[in-house]
Amino acid sequence: MAASDDLALKLLRNAEIFYPAKVLKVHHPTRRKEIASYIKVKNKRYSIFTLVDEECNAVFRKRTRQND
Repeated sequence: MAASDDLALKLLRNAEIFYPAKVLKVHHPTRRKEIASYIKVKNKRYSIFTLVDEECNAVFRKRTRQND
């Protein structure tokens, strides 16, 4: 979850975490985890979805804005 939060903070400038990261799904054949990180920039809130493998390498998948 820390790898996912670090990657999410690098994607947007002046961002901060407003809710702890959450594991949404574990892909059993590859053992990768789909993790959602929740960050905010000023008054906008985003959900950043990443895939993290066993070596803690995070790969960006999707970004969504909340409350639009």
